[in-house]
Amino acid sequence: MKKGNLYEAIFIVNRGIDDAVSALERLKRDRDARDAGLSPTFLDQKLIEFEMHRASLNGYFANHLDSAEKADASELHTRYQQYRRKDLDEVHVY
Repeated sequence: MKKGNLYEAIFIVNRGIDDAVSALERLKRDRDARDAGLSPTFLDQKLIEFEMHRASLNGYFANHLDSAEKADASELHTRYQQYRRKDLDEVHVY
């Protein structure tokens, strides 16, 4: 998976959780939902669980992406140094 797609997928996961949290908050405020027996306390518990899972997922993503980004940065730095050496060698020839 390319980096852009990976970051977009993480964004979509977070947006989905935002949508779910928003819907639960809406249900908590809705009179018809309360009349149907939906407990605001139960919905609060589920809101907390969604946010807890979001935090866990984002921590997982951040830790793994940090390692991958550092590896990419190191590889690119090495390639850049090789390019610079070659470029300087060519300049010194003239």
